[in-house]
Amino acid sequence: MFEVNVKVIASGSTGNCSAVFCEGKAYLFDAGIRFSRIEAALDGNVPVAAFITHEHRDHAWKSTIRKLLRNGVNVYMSRGSFDALELRENPLLHLISAKSLTGLPTGDGALIEGRPTLHDAAEPFWYIFRVGGKSIAYITDTGAIDPFYGTFEHILIEADYDDAVIDAADISPWHRERVKATHLSAAQAERFFRASHLPGLKEVFLIHRSKRHSGADLLERVTKVLPPDVKVVLA
Repeated sequence: MFEVNVKVIASGSTGNCSAVFCEGKAYLFDAGIRFSRIEAALDGNVPVAAFITHEHRDHAWKSTIRKLLRNGVNVYMSRGSFDALELRENPLLHLISAKSLTGLPTGDGALIEGRPTLHDAAEPFWYIFRVGGKSIAYITDTGAIDPFYGTFEHILIEADYDDAVIDAADISPWHRERVKATHLSAAQAERFFRASHLPGLKEVFLIHRSKRHSGADLLERVTKVLPPDVKVVLA
């Protein structure tokens, strides 16, 4: 069993990117920031693989994806995301199908599985990643998520908005309904953990939080429904 660590490099509407580290290798989830910022976060090292959830600019910066490919990084996404981003075919660019386990050419037995999300994108995924005997879930930009029943050591989950805050916000009804239909709320994240059975869970990252519509009690409401030995991080 290898040691696995997680680092949230960027989170929110201005850009999303997280890294999972295992045995000296880094794996990226989303690339919605500049390549130079990724390099800095990884101390100049280049990741071995990147997994793109969907084509929206805050998750998939085309110039960053191109630089990842030029630097020898294997990049994974759905066919829908590939078509929407209008990328060129590349031997390092892998198109994966939903609910299909895909092995990575990294020599450590790593596996990636994309699951469909409810979002206004071409073919969006959230991901289950397995490496070194550990399982990590990266869940973002979805209007709903079913409970988990299994062993996950690390879960990164969207908690975009607080219902009371967004309901009182001075935004258009269309904007409010769009956010609610395509993003997880703090209440949904809390209900997810209440309903899930997650033996061995060590760490939770609350990601993709809206600066304008997030509630002040988010950390408390999620922490209280988890065992005391689970670390909860606001990202």
